[in-house]
Amino acid sequence: MFSEVTDILEENLSKKSYENFILYKKFLSSFYIFLETLKITPDPTDNFIILSYFLENTSIYGDIFPENSKKNISSKLILDFFTLRKKYSSVPCFSILKNIYRCKYPLEFHALEVNLNILEDIYSSKDITKISIKNSDINTLIETHFFKLLRYSTYTPEYGDSTFFSKNGIIIRICLDGEIQFSKKNLILRSKEMLITKGEYLGNFEVLTKNIDFIVIYVNNNFLKTFTPTLLNNHIFQREFITCSKENLSVLNSEDPSIFNLAILKFISKTLFQLLTKGKNFQINTMENPLLLRILDFIDKNIHEKITVKGLEKIFSLNRNSIIELFRKNLNVYPSTYILNKKLEYGALYLLHTNKKISEIASDLNFYNSSFFSRNFKNKYFLTPLNFKKTKNQL
Repeated sequence: MFSEVTDILEENLSKKSYENFILYKKFLSSFYIFLETLKITPDPTDNFIILSYFLENTSIYGDIFPENSKKNISSKLILDFFTLRKKYSSVPCFSILKNIYRCKYPLEFHALEVNLNILEDIYSSKDITKISIKNSDINTLIETHFFKLLRYSTYTPEYGDSTFFSKNGIIIRICLDGEIQFSKKNLILRSKEMLITKGEYLGNFEVLTKNIDFIVIYVNNNFLKTFTPTLLNNHIFQREFITCSKENLSVLNSEDPSIFNLAILKFISKTLFQLLTKGKNFQINTMENPLLLRILDFIDKNIHEKITVKGLEKIFSLNRNSIIELFRKNLNVYPSTYILNKKLEYGALYLLHTNKKISEIASDLNFYNSSFFSRNFKNKYFLTPLNFKKTKNQL
C-alpha cells in the first residue's frame, strides 16, 4: 500500500520539478548507503518523509529529520555534496566538507569518506528509472486505503464524515484552536492538544469556545496492516494525550487539499512509528518532565481548593522562577494562568452537566466571588456563564 502512494507522489514530484525528482532519487540511494555505514536501521517511514520533504519544499535545503539526529546530519552532508558537486570535482568537494563536518560530526563524515566513490557514481549516473504514469490520484488513494477525515472549523468549511467509529480502529483527534468537550467521558481537548484512542467511544463533542479548528482522523485498518500488524492485534493503548509541536501544527494548517492530505498521512506515519518505538505501553506524552506531571496531577486533584504559585513552591520545594520556567518551557503558559484556565474548564463542565447556581460553582472552585468567576469565564469563552449554559442547552 505504501509503495502505491510513493509511486503517485514520485509522479507528482517529477511533474512539479523533474530536476528535484532526479535529486530525490539520487539522494535516496545515498541516504540508505549512509545508514548502512552508520549501522542505523531504516524506519518504515524514512522514504515517505524524504519524499514529502522534496514535494513540500521548493528550495531543497533544510532539516528533513529531527535536528542534530544522525539521519539529519547525514541528509545535510549528502545535499551539501550534491550542491558543491555542481561547481567542483569530487576531490575539492571532499576538502570543503572535511573542514565543515569532520570535527563536529566525525561519524557522518567517515560515512562520506568511505563512500565517496559510490556517491560520485550516483551523482554522475544518468540511469534514473522513470516511473510509470498512474491512473489514480493521491487524494482518492489516501481516502480509500489510509484514513477518513473530519475537519470542523469556524475558519474553513466543514469537511468529511462525522459518523465513523470502530472498536478496532485508531482515532486521532487534534485541536488546532479552541476547546472541545466530549460528552461521554467529560474530557476536554484544548488548543494544540492531540488525543489518540483505540476502541474507546467518547460520544458527541461540544465546542466550548467562540472559535474552533478541530480535526478527527480515523486510521483505516488497511493502513495499519501495511504499517504494522502490532497496532491491530494488541490492545496497545486506550488513550494518549499529546501536545502538538509547532512542526505538526504548521503542516496541518495547509489549505491545499493534496498537501493537506499528504501532511496528514506523513503525520499519522510519524505518530504511529513513535508509538511503536516507546515499548509495550507506548506512553508518548511530550510532557515527559516527571516533576511537571506531578504538579499538574496535584492541581487536577485539588482543583476545588485555593491553589497558588506560592503554595506550589512550598509543596514541591521549588522557587517561583523554577515553577514559572517549568510551565513556560513545557506548556507555554504561566502557572497562574494554567490554574485559572483549569478551574474555568471545570466551571464549564458544571454549567453543562449540573443544575448548580453560578454562585455555587464559583464557591466550589474557590473563586473570590461569583463576579470574579463570571468575568474570567467571559474572557475565556466569550459568553457569560448564564448565556453559556443557555446556548449549550439549545444545541
